[in-house]
Amino acid sequence: MNQHTVSQFQIMFLLWSLSVAAYMPTLSGEFLLDDASYITMNKTLAAPLDWVRFLFDASAIHANPVLSLHSYRPLVGFYFGLMFQAFGLIPFWYHLMALFIHGLNTCLVFIFSTRLLGREATVASVCAAILFMLHPAQVESVAYISNAPNLLSHFFVFLTFLAYQSKTRSTLFPSITFAAALLFRESGAALLPMIIIYDLVLLSPALKPREYIKRWAPYAAILAGFFLLRWMVLGQFANRGPWGGDWFHHVGFAIQGLFQNLTTGIWPANLRVCYSFPTTTSFLTVFLKGSALLGFAAATIWALRKRPLIGFSLALIGVTLFPVSNLIPIDALAADRYLYSPLVGFVLLWALMVRSWKIPKAVAATAGLLLFFGLRSLETQFAWQNQYVLDLAAHAAAPEDPCTEANLASHYANWRMFSTAESYLASALRRPAQQNINQSALYMMAFIRIKDGRPREAIPFLQQALLFSPNDAEIKGMLQYCRMFS
Repeated sequence: MNQHTVSQFQIMFLLWSLSVAAYMPTLSGEFLLDDASYITMNKTLAAPLDWVRFLFDASAIHANPVLSLHSYRPLVGFYFGLMFQAFGLIPFWYHLMALFIHGLNTCLVFIFSTRLLGREATVASVCAAILFMLHPAQVESVAYISNAPNLLSHFFVFLTFLAYQSKTRSTLFPSITFAAALLFRESGAALLPMIIIYDLVLLSPALKPREYIKRWAPYAAILAGFFLLRWMVLGQFANRGPWGGDWFHHVGFAIQGLFQNLTTGIWPANLRVCYSFPTTTSFLTVFLKGSALLGFAAATIWALRKRPLIGFSLALIGVTLFPVSNLIPIDALAADRYLYSPLVGFVLLWALMVRSWKIPKAVAATAGLLLFFGLRSLETQFAWQNQYVLDLAAHAAAPEDPCTEANLASHYANWRMFSTAESYLASALRRPAQQNINQSALYMMAFIRIKDGRPREAIPFLQQALLFSPNDAEIKGMLQYCRMFS
């Protein structure tokens, strides 16, 4: 083993250790949000003989029947099943495993950057890896136990890409890892455009069209097979119907969500667990944001022709954001966790910028950025300790967001602090919000009145909530109850 190989392993070990240490505060966090559906209420995890159902029954992965229709991720069931058998319902171990995986992903980013920029850019690659590690938007991905599918899918995507880059032409190992990436999370599909762009822009010498097709065909076949299998199990392609009720409004919401994700990657301000976008956003605002996104796409195409490494970095951001762009409707318009893989493109751009600088200047500039990132990351990690603190921090970051108001109100309603809960809900309902947020706020208004012995007053709220989801059995049941005891 030569000197260079030893030093690379040393760097990776230091990066992994630093990553684990940097996220230690998350180890005291509780199970939150969808963790109940994935883990604490999922009885299948306790019955290993039933785990074969993960392959063909999405309801075995999620205890929540609604969430079970949103995704086909069988390897997630096996992952959480093994964790449950080993550690039970102790969240510490689930968090610790997330730290280990994030550390491995940080090492992969270092290798990825070194492969693209060359060994002489090792300092720049280290800077890129540390920025990826500590970007404040990464906290949700690491601290949120249910986001393990994203961490693992990212790991297998970049492991596949590095194997694809290697001199060996065997497709067995990268085919297996690509399939694993998809079976952990659908966003693993970003690998195929990644390797196509890499081959067309950075591979030298250029190949004949037939040779390109031969290289890409196994991955295209795996991707097609996965989506066919997913459709057979779920019986649908999209997670939900269009945001806003129709495709015209959906496009406007999707543009706002994608713009939010892109700007958060550039500068992480007002991070929170939920983002909503007003239904009254002007056409001009949507047009300007859409124009900015088109400008980003145009800059990517120009750079791919004139500055291949910059173009590849920009394209990497684009293709990894595409699966969460809501071109096909998914369950959120924007989320910090959606940036986990796109941040590789952002930090690669930083490495390209600082690699030509003298080492002291590159290190000083990166350290200055890391100081800000590190403090914001630490602050965000402490918010992920329990659900109330998380929602309180989200409301502090965006008090005008009806999503944060509705989430915070749910805690006060459960604690029977009804007047406080109603004030937050009334404020949320006065704002023009997405229909799922309005429905949730109306439902909680009714819930408060039922708990407070006022079922008659709950009826109008339930009737309004039912307009958003006419077939909602739970709302119908509550409405029948209220009419019975009014």
